[in-house]
Amino acid sequence: MLTCNHDTIRPRYNLDERELKLAYATIFTLPGVPFLYYGDEIGMRYLDLPTKEGGYFRTGSRSPMQWDDSKNLGFSSGKKEDLYLPVDESEDAPTVAASEAAGGCIL
Repeated sequence: MLTCNHDTIRPRYNLDERELKLAYATIFTLPGVPFLYYGDEIGMRYLDLPTKEGGYFRTGSRSPMQWDDSKNLGFSSGKKEDLYLPVDESEDAPTVAASEAAGGCIL
């Protein structure tokens, strides 16, 4: 069972926090090996981005991992416009640091 991958829309796209908790509780209790796509554990959003490599809607699930509140959310110290894909610019963008401060996964 998988939460997402680089070709699908992230679960947070159409599930609220409560629904995500239920979905992950189900996924992790089903038989078999669960696969958690990077960023889903902190609730990274699907970003509505134009296709970068002909991947139709998948580009929005491929945004960089969001580590902390530093420049480019800790992914790179480079210029924002030089990143291959942008990070979530929302004021409440989830990060690994915020997740750790909250005692684990935000979800």
